[in-house]
Amino acid sequence: MGTPVWDVEKALDPWLLTAVPELRDRPRAAARIGWRIAVAMLRARSRGGEPAPLALSWTIPFESVEGILRLDTIRHVRGLQASSRMTAPDFVLEERLVYLRQVGPDLPIEA
Repeated sequence: MGTPVWDVEKALDPWLLTAVPELRDRPRAAARIGWRIAVAMLRARSRGGEPAPLALSWTIPFESVEGILRLDTIRHVRGLQASSRMTAPDFVLEERLVYLRQVGPDLPIEA
């Protein structure tokens, strides 16, 4: 079985694609952001209860997307918060991580 075709809808939640439409054209940045949000949300939810919104300024290090996103877009992304209610359920986040492991190594910077 070959590497799956890139699908930004599998990598990011709809709210983030609406807030940052540029991510549709930036596969490598979208994958890095999707990975970090999924891992952070799964960790937060594993502690029990309704987690507080995740500040993407803590979740997405500047260096992780520097050079593959415009500076204003990085600032915008890092200014957002991911709420548990707006983020996919755990089983979807786990599937997302599997998908990103499969497509991640070869993603281009621009679509």
